Amino acid sequence: MKHNKKFKEAVEKLKHLKNIDKARNILWEVFSKNKCGKQCGKGIRILILNTPCNGFGDIVFAKKIADYMKQWYGATVTIATTTPKGFISLGVKKSMLVKIRTGTYTSHYLSHSEPNDECRRFRTLKLAKLAKYDLIFVAPIVSNFDAELRDVKYIIPYATKTNTFFFSEYNDKSKYSTDFPTGVGNDRMGLLFADQPSRTRYRKLKNPYIMTYVASEEVVPTASKCMMSFIQMVVKKYYLQHNKLDIVIPDWVGDEDYWYYFEKHLHPLLKYYPRIFYKEIGKKKELVYKGVGKGRELTLRADIYPVPNKTMTRLFRHSLEDVLVTGDQSITDVLSCCASKNIFYQIVEWKKSFASNL
Repeated sequence: MKHNKKFKEAVEKLKHLKNIDKARNILWEVFSKNKCGKQCGKGIRILILNTPCNGFGDIVFAKKIADYMKQWYGATVTIATTTPKGFISLGVKKSMLVKIRTGTYTSHYLSHSEPNDECRRFRTLKLAKLAKYDLIFVAPIVSNFDAELRDVKYIIPYATKTNTFFFSEYNDKSKYSTDFPTGVGNDRMGLLFADQPSRTRYRKLKNPYIMTYVASEEVVPTASKCMMSFIQMVVKKYYLQHNKLDIVIPDWVGDEDYWYYFEKHLHPLLKYYPRIFYKEIGKKKELVYKGVGKGRELTLRADIYPVPNKTMTRLFRHSLEDVLVTGDQSITDVLSCCASKNIFYQIVEWKKSFASNL
């Protein structure tokens, strides 16, 4: 009954509105003062639109919003995305996902026309006809673009000012306002934290280990240098404490274009760890370098990612105290589970505002 009263209150406020632009905020403002939980969201159908741009963080962002809507309000959530495989790798069920179709497209990000799922406006995409949804969330609207309703209407014709809402990236630079400006600092609505991870250690990592999660050089030109500097630092710090040390790294490090750089800079580390290994998914552990002496072993673990978000926070929890991350979702995961870590955060150009406020 209490919630029926809230709905009636919202309806009365809508009746007396003179400005349609203010209508979209009335429903959530009425309910924001009273937590009604799953009684509010039961039966509500939510569609999350997600077109990632330069990195995995946009996928994690949308997944967290979906998790909140299901866990807090009991809503039925579908994610329409250009990259469903990314969500599946995080543990999202296929039944929750709808593929937004892409095709050959020319943009200022590409030198010529080619198939590309990254950094796409909705007007360049196609979405199969779906059952009608009550609410549409664009999560997040990437900083390269503006929050435009007319752009959404290309794939969701019934999108309106009262059923469609935009979530910004953390501390985005856009001059256009979004409905939910996420991030830290003045006029920002905070960060998307994850649940506390399991206390059970991740069984694939039996040795003491260091966590790194850095975007590739395609996104951050200084990524290899940043990664190698961090590896050199932690090796010197921990070699007397741990005879065997694992460093969890993203798989792009093993690409031919980048591996030459790492091989060159790993060699000086033999005085700390005389045996250096590399392990990637589907292959046995490979001995990269063998120096003078026995005992100490360093292993670069490129066989761990990608993992579901809950596993990611668990990995951070049980790692040694030094952590290297680039993305805003990665640093939020570290803060969610273990804010006492020594967090080394690589600040990319478009995240300077977020880093400064943080």
